[in-house]
Amino acid sequence: MMPRTYRLMHPDELPQVVALVRSARLTWTRPPSVMLVADEAGEIIGCCGLDFEGDAIQLGPLVVAKPYRKTLTAFRLLEAAEAFLAAHGATRYVMACGEKDRGRLAMLERLGAQVYAKHARRLWLLKRIGAAPQEVTHVG
Repeated sequence: MMPRTYRLMHPDELPQVVALVRSARLTWTRPPSVMLVADEAGEIIGCCGLDFEGDAIQLGPLVVAKPYRKTLTAFRLLEAAEAFLAAHGATRYVMACGEKDRGRLAMLERLGAQVYAKHARRLWLLKRIGAAPQEVTHVG
């Protein structure tokens, strides 16, 4: 496996990120304020958006290319997102998860996120930055 880097997206990588998000059958009304990417040998294999609206921070989309799922890529993207947010003074963020997406929900709960609302078959989770995650060795 090639080394992966987790970093801010470069503007010229937007077409790759848009293709990745569309491959997950997601769409944007507008791109997030900040986009982090997982890069393996120059290929964008995952992304995590951060949207800032006043004091509120919403995380998403969080997408990992199919061949790289269950390799901790999403977990590492979330760690990178938290580090970025902490460096910018944030104390918490929210994210949505489909109520039937048990794998993603379990991963988010292992990170310390807690469900605080349910709306239209989506669970909304709150994550306080700095809350200790559970030990994770494999997400599946």
